[in-house]
Amino acid sequence: MEMCSEVGANLQRGMNFRLRGTDIIILMSLRPEAPYADRVEDEGRLLIYEGHDCAKTISGPDPKRVDQPTRHAGGSPTQNGLFAEAARRYKEEQAPPERVRVYEKIRSGIWAYNGMFELIDGWTEQSAGRQVFKFKLRLAGTNDHRHPSCSFFPPVANSRFRSSVILMIFGKQSFKTMKPKNDFHVVDQVKFSPRTMILSRILSFAKVLFCLTLICLAIAGRAQGQPSGRQVVNQSIQWLSLNSNIKLNKKYGLSVDGQFRFAEYGNMQHMIRGGFDYYVTKKLSVVPIGFSYIQNYLYGKQPASFVNNERRLWQQIAYKQTVSRAARSRITVPKA
Repeated sequence: MEMCSEVGANLQRGMNFRLRGTDIIILMSLRPEAPYADRVEDEGRLLIYEGHDCAKTISGPDPKRVDQPTRHAGGSPTQNGLFAEAARRYKEEQAPPERVRVYEKIRSGIWAYNGMFELIDGWTEQSAGRQVFKFKLRLAGTNDHRHPSCSFFPPVANSRFRSSVILMIFGKQSFKTMKPKNDFHVVDQVKFSPRTMILSRILSFAKVLFCLTLICLAIAGRAQGQPSGRQVVNQSIQWLSLNSNIKLNKKYGLSVDGQFRFAEYGNMQHMIRGGFDYYVTKKLSVVPIGFSYIQNYLYGKQPASFVNNERRLWQQIAYKQTVSRAARSRITVPKA
């Protein structure tokens, strides 16, 4: 793979120490399905990068169950060993920190240049019963002018990874990418599409209009007069809802919900329900069958003449749509 024409080399691994003699490049990912536990600290100024496992072979052990190697079988250092030695030299004041260019995967086949970092520390720690390498990199604060940034954001040392900004606006703009010989794209710049901008504004206006409509309906309903002879009382209602999804494997799971409703802080109605989840895709799940039990009480200032507890079967369709990197909306279509 090629990052861009300035790299001039195929990247076959995530850690690349002294590529072509001088360049040091790492590929990272903060996506949930990423194979390594990379993370950012200090509002994006520090990167904690996890070392890489041994190569997977047909007859060899599972790379995720053995310690990350420092040396190959022939004795030469692995990428973990090279990075660890560079960090050691800096800590012992034998050499300046190595400068590392960091690229982050934001979608399949699309990477963002996060800037120039300095390798300042390295250590091993216990993780899932094995030893893994961790490397600390500090934002250098300047860009590498010999290799222009492949990101469309200006090279500023702000407190956020630029790829997180890319994800927040992804889908609202059209990306211009550099496509080298292989199927590997690096974001170069963003062009604002007039059509997508108009659609985005229409959607935002529709959301505001919908909220205002709900508020007006609530006010209008409260303002309507009551029929003559009907007794009306004011009492407070409290609701508490607990919802959980337990994933058993990639395809099946459990949905367990509890709703507890009170009138004037006394028991009103309690409901417990459970069902089997079937994950059609990563975004779409279905509850084909579920059971709910509803316990009703004689509550409030005008209680009913008798208690009628309920037992119901229910079904549900749930669809998850990513709104931004940190927010999701869930649309459910239950059927009692």
